[in-house]
Amino acid sequence: MTRQKSEAEDTIRRKESEISNLQSAVEAEQNNVTKCQRQIKDLQQKNKDTEDELDNERNQKQRLEKLRNELEAQIAAYEDQIEEAGGANSAATELLRRREDEIAKLRKDKEAAELEAQEQADAAKRKFNDIQNQLEDAEDMLRKYKSQG
Repeated sequence: MTRQKSEAEDTIRRKESEISNLQSAVEAEQNNVTKCQRQIKDLQQKNKDTEDELDNERNQKQRLEKLRNELEAQIAAYEDQIEEAGGANSAATELLRRREDEIAKLRKDKEAAELEAQEQADAAKRKFNDIQNQLEDAEDMLRKYKSQG
């Protein structure tokens, strides 16, 4: 009986040791599970944050694309206005050139008319002076004729 008792005690000690080892293993595994759960939670949060960043970047890209399209439309409108203004500017420039040519022609005609008028005035003055001299000569002759006579 002692032998059986001793074997039973040995078996109990071995089983208690195995239980203790198994309990340590279970605790270690529970710690590993807790650690893995914490890592999973952290990675899920990181994944959510990354998805949020991705959504923000997509939204920003859409806003920028919309803004780019609006700016391209404005640029196209400005280019059309510039072309229209350029056409109007060309027409105005051509009209201005024609008017300047017309003004230059009128100035030339005016100068020619003034020169001709001056020449006519000088000729009339010379003619007047010649006639006046002839009249004075005629008066002098008439006085001489009257005084002789």
